[in-house]
Amino acid sequence: MTMKVFAMIVITLLLLADRSYAYDIKVNITSFKRSPKEQALVILEDYKRGIDLESLYKKQVIIKELLAVIKSANSIEAMTAIIERYNSKGIYLSYHMCGGAIDIAKKGKRVKDFIEFMKRVHGAIVLDEGDHYHIQTITKCK
Repeated sequence: MTMKVFAMIVITLLLLADRSYAYDIKVNITSFKRSPKEQALVILEDYKRGIDLESLYKKQVIIKELLAVIKSANSIEAMTAIIERYNSKGIYLSYHMCGGAIDIAKKGKRVKDFIEFMKRVHGAIVLDEGDHYHIQTITKCK
């Protein structure tokens, strides 16, 4: 089972918990739980798109190390190793890495309803990140 299918199952179960929203809500999940390598690829892609990584991510020490690698070697393997090193200490660059966040596309029939549901029922934090919404359901990775 892919992570995207798993995420859709989880979301379906969450929606079924609130019958008023259980029908006719479909969202396009663009990102769910990420491995260290997947996170490294996202960071590299965001860097290439011109996104200010130091503003986007709160873990400045990790981002500075990753930016140094991007600017010198541009190596996914080296970036992955940095992320894995921090993860082994319980420090996560993104809530995606511990399954506490999803990204959804802005397009869709009832995206706003889904966001309101996640805020109301699950206390989610929602960030508008340009081309998608980042929906975070936890405040600390364990």
